[in-house]
Amino acid sequence: MQYKKGTPLSDTVTCRDIYGDQITLPLEKMIFRNSVYGLILNEGKLLVVRTHSTGLFAFPGGGIEMGEPIIDALHREIWEETGITVEMGELATLAEDFFYYNPGDEAYHALLLFYWCWPLTTDLVTDADVYDEESEAPRWVPVRELTAEDFQIICRPVFQLIQKTLSD
Repeated sequence: MQYKKGTPLSDTVTCRDIYGDQITLPLEKMIFRNSVYGLILNEGKLLVVRTHSTGLFAFPGGGIEMGEPIIDALHREIWEETGITVEMGELATLAEDFFYYNPGDEAYHALLLFYWCWPLTTDLVTDADVYDEESEAPRWVPVRELTAEDFQIICRPVFQLIQKTLSD
């Protein structure tokens, strides 16, 4: 296939679903989604949220609304999922993902931004107070008790970055 400026390379996209399986979808099903997540450490513990759909951990955060500055989205998402406020630090890493969310039959071409954050408060919300239907109550987990396999697939390299940063 020869590339022509302004045309997609294919009319289908291969995505990864929430279970790690590959699925090929029509390009028109894809939604472009920017999102931001906080890597929040406190006294050797990492703040994580467990997802209902897979039972695996993710980092607090989520979608950036159209017109919403990244810093505002980060603060909003972390507050909605955890109930805490944070100071936003430097960009730790970013990831691109072609992702199919099975429960909602939604497909995303996602750009995920991961920022180091420092907690300004540490009291977490309970399950009843979580504003995100996909997330369970957040928890502080000692980093040494976690493995990459405890996390959603897209978060595993990010967790490995956290481990490497802490060991340096």
